[in-house]
Amino acid sequence: MCVMRDTYLKFEPSIVNLGLPGQDLSLLDQIIRKGMKEGMTIVALRRNDERVVGAAINTGSCPWDPRNLVCLADRCQCESIQNLLKFYAHVTASPDLWKEYCVPKIFECTYLSVSNECQGQGLAKRLVRDSWLLARDCGYRLFRIDCTSRYTAKIAKSFGWRCVWSIPYQKYMADGKQVFRHIRAPHTIVEVYVDQIRFRKDYCRPYPVCRKRKKKITTPEIRSADR
Repeated sequence: MCVMRDTYLKFEPSIVNLGLPGQDLSLLDQIIRKGMKEGMTIVALRRNDERVVGAAINTGSCPWDPRNLVCLADRCQCESIQNLLKFYAHVTASPDLWKEYCVPKIFECTYLSVSNECQGQGLAKRLVRDSWLLARDCGYRLFRIDCTSRYTAKIAKSFGWRCVWSIPYQKYMADGKQVFRHIRAPHTIVEVYVDQIRFRKDYCRPYPVCRKRKKKITTPEIRSADR
């Protein structure tokens, strides 16, 4: 998908802060394409020519995914890519949301990108909102978005979602050394936001309520991104 190759892989803060733009990122491109195969990607099309100008690639996150990502990193020859993949694994695993919220699988808005010429028009917020609606319709109990960008974090905050974990880029270390050495403001911290998806009355809960976390099921509230 061109919007991911031309925008995400060039300007995504975690990639930029590691000094990776301009290097061979074919492995990251393969990982993104693998995520698309899960069939939960939402795209924004330009009206006049139906060109893809934005995309939210959503995946189902499982407890073993961080371990698999570390194994993939260990097989990588490029040290910078290796560090990036292990950082992603660290961010994914650290909150341990599967155990915290008693869910076997989490709906994750994994990759979010909007082409440069269409930024500032609310497309990213609309993509995130529609991803949340897809998670609800697919029967997921927990929605997750890892905000490696300050702008993505603002979107999550605008929906009233909860920040459950964070780490400044400069504090992430590998073998006692700082990994991110090209940090550019305002993208100086990674924040993990979640939302427990509530079900409307006309939706049946796909899973029994966990005994460890008994909470009243209420109608979901989410403000429209179009307002």
